[in-house]
Amino acid sequence: MKIKNEDLKIPRAFLSFDLDYNLDDKIYFINEIVNSSVKFAVRAWSTDITNPVFFWTKKTKEKIIRSNFVIIIVDEFTHHSKNVLREIHIAQKAKVPIFGVYIPGIKPNCKLPMGLLRERTIKWNWHLIGTAVSFVMSHETDKWELLR
Repeated sequence: MKIKNEDLKIPRAFLSFDLDYNLDDKIYFINEIVNSSVKFAVRAWSTDITNPVFFWTKKTKEKIIRSNFVIIIVDEFTHHSKNVLREIHIAQKAKVPIFGVYIPGIKPNCKLPMGLLRERTIKWNWHLIGTAVSFVMSHETDKWELLR
């Protein structure tokens, strides 16, 4: 697959979500990107953990490493999702930045998956998401409190 020059300028995201509860939220999120002023591309997303797990892990790691950051779609069940927990672990080991976005209607005090920091989990608001993308792309890890 040939990469276009324009594709190199657009930040790439891996979108992690609970496959049992958030498939519709993933579709909604991706569709909203097109109409937002935030410019990034979701190039890969969560998939079912398959056997052997080694192959799923290898393929997921390749997708995450090719991304500039990982976005976790968060609801009240996300902390139980095996694929989300594994994707967070892979991103942490690869030193790929992670932030979370609460689906609309979810209280910001819900339990988060291990490895996702509360101060890096924000409302589903495209201005905030755009600011978070700017932070991770410019490595400004000390500014997250501005999103509160």
